Amino acid sequence: MVCITPNPLSKKLIRRGARRARRFKCDWVVVYVNCTHFLAPKLTEKDKEVLESHFMLAKQLGAEVYTLTGKSVSDELLKFAKQMHITQIIIGHSQRSRLQTFFRGSTVIKLIKKAKNIEIHVIPYK
Repeated sequence: MVCITPNPLSKKLIRRGARRARRFKCDWVVVYVNCTHFLAPKLTEKDKEVLESHFMLAKQLGAEVYTLTGKSVSDELLKFAKQMHITQIIIGHSQRSRLQTFFRGSTVIKLIKKAKNIEIHVIPYK
């Protein structure tokens, strides 16, 4: 499972997921979580366009694409991973501001702490 955001560098994560799926000869999914928390930034029109281009790339490379909705990105990702029997998660470093991290924590750290029997691969966005 590859977790993406509207960040243009999410394409790097998608390509990494595609290579991993080919190597292991397995199905793979790309997931975006539409966060409804009041501190979460709202999507702009440009963000929506970037996400759509990410979804197109993922589909071209053989992924199934899902959009989830919830207040906690990490909780939604883990719930989905359990439902789909996901064994590996690829995610980029957190792009949250210090203020957001102070109030809401880090999605990556929450995933690492809560994930049971799931490998978490944290990829730098650089």
